[in-house]
Amino acid sequence: MTIKNIIMSILQLFGNKKAAKATDVSFIVYEKENYAKILLSLSELLVLSQNVGQAAIVNDLIMLLEQGNYNSFLKLINSVDMWGGSGAVWEVGIENKKYEIAFRKEIINLIELMEATYAIQYPKAIYPISIFFKKELSQNN
Repeated sequence: MTIKNIIMSILQLFGNKKAAKATDVSFIVYEKENYAKILLSLSELLVLSQNVGQAAIVNDLIMLLEQGNYNSFLKLINSVDMWGGSGAVWEVGIENKKYEIAFRKEIINLIELMEATYAIQYPKAIYPISIFFKKELSQNN
């Protein structure tokens, strides 16, 4: 049984499952290394593709993780800077096909990790991005 399942079992036992969603940072703390790995990869891909503004946002997320400022991390990772329209991290243009594919895979990984750690506050804005990228990747294979 994973730590996530143990915590969920305890919360369910006390009838507090909703409290574990998008407010309980214990799941983020547990998966901190996985978040850091994905975010570092995204940052590198953004820098390589000359999307330095978006790389700065991802680097802010990495810094917040390192500082243990999980509430601010949760706020930023759900922000329009990450998932909004034009200029958001997810929506950058990457000309190098290899970097673009790697970037899209990491965004999917990030969304899946956010889902697994109950970090998604706006599912209607974030889930379609994962679906879109998965569809695009499957069509390119």
